Amino acid sequence: MRGRGRYPDDWAAIAQAVKRLAGGRCEACDHPHDRETGHVLTVHHLNGNKSDCRYSNLVALCQRCHLRVQAAYIPGQAFMFTPPAWARARGLDADAETRELCDWSVGRSISQEILFRQTTEGRNV
Repeated sequence: MRGRGRYPDDWAAIAQAVKRLAGGRCEACDHPHDRETGHVLTVHHLNGNKSDCRYSNLVALCQRCHLRVQAAYIPGQAFMFTPPAWARARGLDADAETRELCDWSVGRSISQEILFRQTTEGRNV
């Protein structure tokens, strides 16, 4: 089921934090954000639910990879081959307890990033 839920009010800050954690690069092909070559960095909700902003559900992808991942990845389905780095980084090749720990630690980083951006907004830091 794709396209469920609504983006949260702070979606722009969440998406920016995810892109920043990815180093401004696509987590699938490692290409940097570059509009001229069509590698526009986006944030994909792996389960299609826009209101589910856990780290294990968000991945920074260029538009090209976004379309490929959206068409091929099904949450909960086992990987036939070695999972891609973005899936391993989110514990998607592990058990639920490992995924929860991953969400907690990186989710905390995202929250800290958002808080930092809100408190420094308008200041040159």
